[in-house]
Amino acid sequence: ETVVSLESITSLGKNAFEECRSLVTVGKIGNLTRLPNEVFRECKALANVTLPDTMETIGTAAFKHCYGLPEIVIPDSVTTIEEEAFSGCTSLQEIIVPDSVVKMGNHVFGGCRSATRIVFPKYLTYLPGYGVSFCNYMVEFVFPENVKSISDYFFYGCISLKEIVIPDTVTTIADEAFYGCGRLKEIQLPASVTNLGSRVFAQCTSLTSADLSLLTITRIPSYTFNSCTALTTVSFPKTLEYVGMSAFQHCTALEELTFPDNSITFDDNCFYNCSSLSDVTFPTKYCYFDYYSFGNCTKLLDITISGDSALYYNSIGFYDD
Repeated sequence: ETVVSLESITSLGKNAFEECRSLVTVGKIGNLTRLPNEVFRECKALANVTLPDTMETIGTAAFKHCYGLPEIVIPDSVTTIEEEAFSGCTSLQEIIVPDSVVKMGNHVFGGCRSATRIVFPKYLTYLPGYGVSFCNYMVEFVFPENVKSISDYFFYGCISLKEIVIPDTVTTIADEAFYGCGRLKEIQLPASVTNLGSRVFAQCTSLTSADLSLLTITRIPSYTFNSCTALTTVSFPKTLEYVGMSAFQHCTALEELTFPDNSITFDDNCFYNCSSLSDVTFPTKYCYFDYYSFGNCTKLLDITISGDSALYYNSIGFYDD
């Protein structure tokens, strides 16, 4: 076992202990305000480290791939945690970020697959890209009180996350934010959400209900619920005018749909292979149906649409393979 004491140091260089793979314990670090980039990166046996209460910044990839680190106490003097700071720390059990932190980089806790509970600081207004992606055992995430944006891939691949309540302060949910959250059961988007990315809930294979009825958006982006194979209930925004390419493709458990009575464009493959779909209430107004928009919906036998709607290329919107 290798133990290092850094209590008397006044400066520490970038990569100082990188790949010191026998390093197990780092005693109290001297009164530094910044932990340098990659300082303990790939210290795979590191299990104990004490950060000083003078620290303000944890640098990029400072603890990346410290596989043996079971816990970390982040002092409440820290205001910034840079990208990949704790990425791939696969033994971390619980992560609590103090409320002093107001800036966090991408991938900050990505791949911390053993963490079951993660608490973000209350004053953070955004959730960084890939922030907790592939935290495979996370069952609880505590949102900041005033968070406005969930960045791309933030919850990507969090396969144990069963429920989530999105705060009514959130305005933006970016691309693939919840992609592959395979145990997520239900989702309700608050009225505050005005920007929705593509593939946000794609491959959420246990998702049974998606309530979008409070939204005022006009477009459901491409691949939003693609391959949500357990999805049975969808409530659409009253303002809906466009359903994006492959948005609900392969949602094989969907049985019925009711659209608001607006002129709606159904883009390519938007409901392709919804093989259980048998009851659809279409708008009475003009609609545009693009390639295979309802293709391979083999149980959809009784269709009533507005007489002046456009079914692209000889009704191919309802093409059956």
